[in-house]
Amino acid sequence: MVGICTALAQGGGADPLTVVMLRTLGTVALFVGWFRFRNVPLGLEPRERAIAAAIGIPLCINNYLLNLAIAEIPVPLVVLLFYLWPAITTSVSWLAGKERFGWMRLAGLVTAFAGVALALNVDFTAAQMKGVWLALGAALAWRKPCASECDPRTWWGSMPAVPRRC
Repeated sequence: MVGICTALAQGGGADPLTVVMLRTLGTVALFVGWFRFRNVPLGLEPRERAIAAAIGIPLCINNYLLNLAIAEIPVPLVVLLFYLWPAITTSVSWLAGKERFGWMRLAGLVTAFAGVALALNVDFTAAQMKGVWLALGAALAWRKPCASECDPRTWWGSMPAVPRRC
């Protein structure tokens, strides 16, 4: 739904940065209102701020790259490429030694990449390649906060009102 709304906004003349900014401001307003309603303090300890930044910065990069990609190539293609992040996470976890290699997982990865290769049966102009790289960059940025090697239970400490994404 977000991709479709973003494509409609960009089709109406909005640029990716404007779309990201308006979505972010709307989300912040909703969260602040909810936190105030629930009497949740907005201040964070230094450690919690560092954790929030470590999660938030890759998500910001992800969001911006995704919107840039939507401006370059069709939304279904952007979404398809973006959802390669589980395959990317699995590959990085193997290379980092965080997970054991498994033949079934390898078969799943090969199938995932083969599906994307079949779906990308398009004539890659320079503009399309730019969109493909932006969507893959968004998937890589999403991989960091949602990596399989993370343990979200250790991230949150005393932040009971922060939504969990992993």
